[in-house]
Amino acid sequence: MPFAPHITRLLESKDLPEDLTRLRRDFVRYLTLVKVITRLHHARRETQGGCLVATLEDYALAYHLAARPMARSVHTISPQALALARAVGEVHALKVEKAQEKGGSEESVVVYAKELAKHLRWAKRTVHKWLDQAEAAELIDINKDGNRLAIRPLEGARLEEESFRLLPEPEKLAQELGEGGSYIHPITGKLCVLYPSETACTFSPKTPTNNVQNDGNHRARYVHERAREEEKSPLEEEKTRAQGEAPSLSQKTEERARTVHPPRARSGWREV
Repeated sequence: MPFAPHITRLLESKDLPEDLTRLRRDFVRYLTLVKVITRLHHARRETQGGCLVATLEDYALAYHLAARPMARSVHTISPQALALARAVGEVHALKVEKAQEKGGSEESVVVYAKELAKHLRWAKRTVHKWLDQAEAAELIDINKDGNRLAIRPLEGARLEEESFRLLPEPEKLAQELGEGGSYIHPITGKLCVLYPSETACTFSPKTPTNNVQNDGNHRARYVHERAREEEKSPLEEEKTRAQGEAPSLSQKTEERARTVHPPRARSGWREV
């Protein structure tokens, strides 16, 4: 994997956790996933010294499959803890609004586990299960209020999963290496292009092979267009002839207007 050193250099210090033990373990597993993807595509990969060479496409596929789970694992955060932290902010905002209407202060407003369970439609024991993780990730603040837990949201807490980034994006790695490529997104199935901005508008150099291919494409396109025109001409003539022979809608209307049928005389009628 020639780009492995570039990955470690692109890891930003603000995205790294305090405890790097899990990162060292999970990073090796992520590189193993890239190797597995390279082996699956071995028919389209180069070899050097008897080893397959991984490409940016392999890194991009591994990134979309495992980057977010790896970031959550390294930061010891789960989607349930993030959902709980967002619910704390929503319930707290509603209670602050009601307290201000009654003339109360925001500092006295707290959220309890029972209110979170009702808001999220979770069991109360499920709420308590993820409270410790959300507090350890510095998403919420918990204090004792008698026998209950008084919960408050923390200002500036990262409540979106996208904010827990760890590995560099494939586009950023491509710009770092100055290379390009394309791949099929493993989840959405869309075609993604990895080209740095410097080479986004460049064209393939003119070589004798490319010139021969272009000439062949032009000839094939010309023959195809001529064949379509020859097929269209007899069909268009028959259509024109049929339209000329068949009376139009306006002509039929005029003929109906001209034809006036006199009323039939019935028995017992006499002229007046």
